[in-house]
Amino acid sequence: MTIKSHTSSTIHDESLFEIICCNKKSADKINFDREKILLILKKIINNELTPRQKECLLFHYCEKKALTEIAHTLNIHVSTVCRHIKKAKNRIYKTLSYSFPRFS
Repeated sequence: MTIKSHTSSTIHDESLFEIICCNKKSADKINFDREKILLILKKIINNELTPRQKECLLFHYCEKKALTEIAHTLNIHVSTVCRHIKKAKNRIYKTLSYSFPRFS
């Protein structure tokens, strides 16, 4: 399953994995279930997030755009971009916690 970003480039698994791996300790804990997590993560992004949350999240983590750049591109305020990313990550963690209790 591939996820296309706003600019139609294919998103790599490593970029997606960064969404849930905020630090080395987190990465070590979830490396064991990596493939299963990535599959579920892709489904969550495609099916559970709003279009705007998905855009902001993919711009930030997959295309490595700064928050100000995303805000300018989408013609919204930087705080709105931050809110979309925060809500998207909360939804991702909540949904992942159903299959992986360590995310709760």
